[in-house]
Amino acid sequence: MTRWTMWGTPFQFMGMELGPIDSAVMNIVLGAGEVAVGVTMLRLKKQILPLGMFVYGIETISCFLGRSLLPGWIANEVVARRAYQGVAVRPGKLNL
Repeated sequence: MTRWTMWGTPFQFMGMELGPIDSAVMNIVLGAGEVAVGVTMLRLKKQILPLGMFVYGIETISCFLGRSLLPGWIANEVVARRAYQGVAVRPGKLNL
């Protein structure tokens, strides 16, 4: 989780490119949903099925709708990570 805070490339949600603030808010909301699914599963509650389908369904739909934006996001993420590390992007690393 620490690495998630080291560099922040805004991601897409439901096929839209989000800004830095919106991206952080969506990361928190989706992360809280995943934690709720995990806690519900560990407590062996019957609500795990609808809760899990809801949270992961939203994430799956979002990935499907934003699949055309994924190569650009990956390139930005690689560049941001390497810049944070203080090293250049390796040749051939961004051939998407």
